[in-house]
Order: sequence, then C-alpha cells, then structure tokens
Amino acid sequence: MTQQAPRAPLPPFSYEDAVQKVRMAENAWNSRDPDVVTPAYTENSKWRNRAEFLTGQGIDVRPHPHIGLGTVTYLYEGEFQHRDSLGTNQMIYPGEVNWMVAGHGVTHSERTSEATRAGESRLFGIQTWVALPEKDEERAASFEHHGQ
Repeated sequence: MTQQAPRAPLPPFSYEDAVQKVRMAENAWNSRDPDVVTPAYTENSKWRNRAEFLTGQGIDVRPHPHIGLGTVTYLYEGEFQHRDSLGTNQMIYPGEVNWMVAGHGVTHSERTSEATRAGESRLFGIQTWVALPEKDEERAASFEHHGQ
C-alpha cells in the first residue's frame, strides 16, 4: 500500500469544510478498506478517538469476528447498540458495562441508534481488549451486560 496525500479539504477549516472532512473520514472508516481510510486522515488525526458526531452520523462498526480475547466497554456519555452472533441485542448507556468474551469465536457489531442519529451526539467511553489466557482461548463465547 502506498501512502497517498490527504484529501481536501485541508486545514484551516471553515465550518462547511469541517463538516465535509468529518463526513469523508466517517465514510472512509466505514468502508474498512485501508486504501480508502488512509488518505482520509492526516498524521495528527485522532480518528480512533472520535467522540462528536454530526446529525445523521455516529459509530457504525459493522459485523466483524473476534477470537481469543475479551472486550470490556464502559460509557461515560452517549449510547450505542451491541449485537452479536450469540443473539445479544443490547443498548449500552453511561455508567453501564458490556463484557464480551470471544473465546473460540463471536461476530459482533456496534452502532449508534437511529434515534440518536436524528441529532448531533457525543460518545465518550473506554473499550479495553484483554487477551485470554491460552487455556481459555477456545472457551465458549459469552456476553454480559451490567446496567445501573
């Protein structure tokens, strides 16, 4: 893969340029194609730490697999919906915890709800990935939600 120059618009941004850049970056990220994602961000972009979303936008982490790890998600602000191949369909809100153990394999997605996409929104939280001990890598997948 060759590094391409970042796509316009480039700083300094007007409000309209900033909206255009954010939408381009979100669309690139959602493509999951490194050749599309890379030029949408500059060296100083904090694209893995997105917290503010324009109306109609949000997180859209499409279904993808995990094996041999656990994820712990805690939200301070915002909300999103977790769905997985275990049949889980769970909203997470501030102060709540989602704990997913992939074990021998699970597919999941995380998406902003349609209701939240109707306006501008913020999302602030922590998601930690924990490597399972080798003896537990092939255990059954599981999901736990701890609400308030």
